[in-house]
Amino acid sequence: MMQVYKRIDELTYEGIAILQMNERSIAKEWEQLLRRQIIKEGQVMQWNEEILKSHLETMIKCLKSQLFLGEKKDIEEDIYGKMILNEVKMAWRAEDIHIDKHEITFICHLLENATHKAIHTPDGSGITFRNHQAVHHFFTVLSQYLTPYRLDAINLKSYVNYLFSLPEFSVQFIVSARTENSIFQVKDVMEKHGDSMDPGWLNMLQSIRTESIELLKKAVLRLMGSEDEATGKHVFITQEIRNELLLFYVPQKNISRTKWFLKLAFHMYEDIREAASNAENQINWNALVALFFEWVMRGRRLEDAFEHIASGYVRYLPFERCALFLYLPKEKKGVGMTGYNLNVEEIKNITEHFSSSSAVREFLNKMRTYRPIFIDDASDALPEYYINKFKLNSLVVSPIYSLSKKEYIGAVFLDQGEGQEFSVNDELMNVLVKMGHHVGEMLMQYQDSQYDNLQNTISSRLSPREIEVMNFVKNGRSISEISIALHLSQYTVRDYISSSIKKVNGRNRTHAVAIAIQQGFI
Repeated sequence: MMQVYKRIDELTYEGIAILQMNERSIAKEWEQLLRRQIIKEGQVMQWNEEILKSHLETMIKCLKSQLFLGEKKDIEEDIYGKMILNEVKMAWRAEDIHIDKHEITFICHLLENATHKAIHTPDGSGITFRNHQAVHHFFTVLSQYLTPYRLDAINLKSYVNYLFSLPEFSVQFIVSARTENSIFQVKDVMEKHGDSMDPGWLNMLQSIRTESIELLKKAVLRLMGSEDEATGKHVFITQEIRNELLLFYVPQKNISRTKWFLKLAFHMYEDIREAASNAENQINWNALVALFFEWVMRGRRLEDAFEHIASGYVRYLPFERCALFLYLPKEKKGVGMTGYNLNVEEIKNITEHFSSSSAVREFLNKMRTYRPIFIDDASDALPEYYINKFKLNSLVVSPIYSLSKKEYIGAVFLDQGEGQEFSVNDELMNVLVKMGHHVGEMLMQYQDSQYDNLQNTISSRLSPREIEVMNFVKNGRSISEISIALHLSQYTVRDYISSSIKKVNGRNRTHAVAIAIQQGFI
């Protein structure tokens, strides 16, 4: 299954890698920050200059300790990025500094600006726009990780410790167990008031191996010197929470109330975890859109925007190839505009009419539902010619649509590379819906100035056969000579010449050839 925000995680890793590659110049620039006046005269800020610098110095120390002094571990990029961020967070919390999210954001902003400046020095040569995006993204995510009371900090153990503080929670202790190859083993023990068990006792309990959960319960009670379950005074309530097996040791008289309490408490826990996941996805989505827009807006012309859109779907979403098609409503046809990691000229030569017959028409009409289409096997939906030419297998077709204008603009064809089979999930398809709407609104901005002119240019685009014929005409060949060279009848050659003259609005053959040369068709 494809990871929706895989590229965002990769960008975090790239940001870390850039900082590590430019360690000397960045560290120097960070240190110079501490020698400058940060709060300028006239600026209205709530922080004291010296205290702010003290916090900034501590942040620099935490970053250096994890980014520059640690030995890089051989682990996957997305995991490595999150690991570094978590280690910086733990180092920061160990300093026991309590500041609000606004000061954290400001400190990260100062460090980011200094980093951008540093990588422009000779030590940081060869820096691209994507490199700067990666640095910006790293500091954006860092500020989110350091913000107090992040929801993702609520893990199962901390939640259980919170439950111990409630008077309704009559549990004496909790055993966290795991099973592997049908053998049960103690993982941890949490006692009342959230106290940790003595390490010596915990090691003894963790050494127990049993073939059933009932035997594990008895062994734990014997070691802990409690036989109350045998006499019926206390019992274990067994509950599986997020792939963890928890044994709650409670008084027999409170069993009904405790079962009800646990059901409610862990229902709330799942809601909290879902809220945390949704919050993180929203952060990732906001980052994805911001990065995508920054990239697309670097194109000054509409044609540049098309190229950046195609490459953006691969840069920021988990795909390897992208082909962008535009819909021409007057002609009722789709035309290839550009591609990424594909032969662009081959994409531009594709024209398909919505009025065409059979499978192509059915497929093109499906594209206008404004929802992405996932095709497990492209040969079930597209002509064999395209399957072989582009070595298609699994495929996603995502429409581009303007909600404000209620207008279908086109679509992108996305896959994982030549002959690659893959699957998708609802989250990815929903992201593609939103991306299609955002791209649609972006393209609508060109409507008044460049979009109509572009559509006229596309409408006059010659077919591959028309280009062939007009090249012969340019070289002074007669209709008879062209028909022999291309193995076509003279009537067919004459039709191609006539249609070419009409498409480019030429007065005659000579004028049409001149226009075709000017527009780059031949």
